[in-house]
Amino acid sequence: MTRGVMKKAHPLAGRAQSPEHVKNRVRATMSALTKTTKTCAHCGEAFAPTSLHQKYCSGRCWNIAHRVVRPRRRLHRLRVSADVYARLIAIYRNQCQICGKAGSAANGRGATGRLAVDHAHGSDEIRGLLCHRCNTALGLLNDSPEIAHQAFRYLAYHGSTRKATEAV
Repeated sequence: MTRGVMKKAHPLAGRAQSPEHVKNRVRATMSALTKTTKTCAHCGEAFAPTSLHQKYCSGRCWNIAHRVVRPRRRLHRLRVSADVYARLIAIYRNQCQICGKAGSAANGRGATGRLAVDHAHGSDEIRGLLCHRCNTALGLLNDSPEIAHQAFRYLAYHGSTRKATEAV
């Protein structure tokens, strides 16, 4: 039964090394390193290491070797061919179906100006083309006509240009 038996520690384990000993050890290591060259694990170039366990010639090689490529997580996106998209542009006259702005001018912050292909999420049936802002607004309204109607009633009652401080 080895459970109750304690291992005996090395007699020098846990003792502090004198500053002089540490200095001599570092000096010996550095002199040994200056005499050696290693090959970079990434690019294959020879280099003089600055520590015993150095595997890369530079921080750039280390970064490239340790870069983790994570798969891009995208939400569902309806993909249409270039031909179908060109036909949709022609049918809808390159205009957003909600605000009427042209495709290149109807972009929001960070959008490329292309009109988004709007579709019913349950069936992927194409409903039309929308600019970035209108497409985002529909998404925020959960594609719900009831919520959109409530938003319409809210704006109609409160006025879209009236300031909130005037009502109080």
